[in-house]
Amino acid sequence: MSFIYNVLEDDINNMLKSIVSKYGEIGSFNEDSLSNYKLNKIVFYRVRLYNITRKKNYIPPDNCRCISRIWGGKESVRKENGEWLYGYRCSRYKIYPSNFCKLHIKKNPHGIYNLDPPHNHYEKYKFE
Repeated sequence: MSFIYNVLEDDINNMLKSIVSKYGEIGSFNEDSLSNYKLNKIVFYRVRLYNITRKKNYIPPDNCRCISRIWGGKESVRKENGEWLYGYRCSRYKIYPSNFCKLHIKKNPHGIYNLDPPHNHYEKYKFE
């Protein structure tokens, strides 16, 4: 602690000398008039350098997103633009160099979202 105190005290004294040499004539002051600006106490504070705030319900951009299909209940089987859609796309980040997230690298039961499902589980929910 005394080392840090000595370094800071030297820096403050050098700064005050610099102020007197540059601006002493203008402000009509000298080193003696600035002597009451001394280092009395050092207090260290813990400062967070970054704020870790996570955005809730954030879906990553398509090029960073897992390509697995997830089941979303019977509402996830729907017809849009004359084409049947089965399930939704996984909303997690993919793990590079793979195209899947950590969960779907191990197990991918519903297949890839833009291909046909690997099973006929969705057929019973098809209603026009």
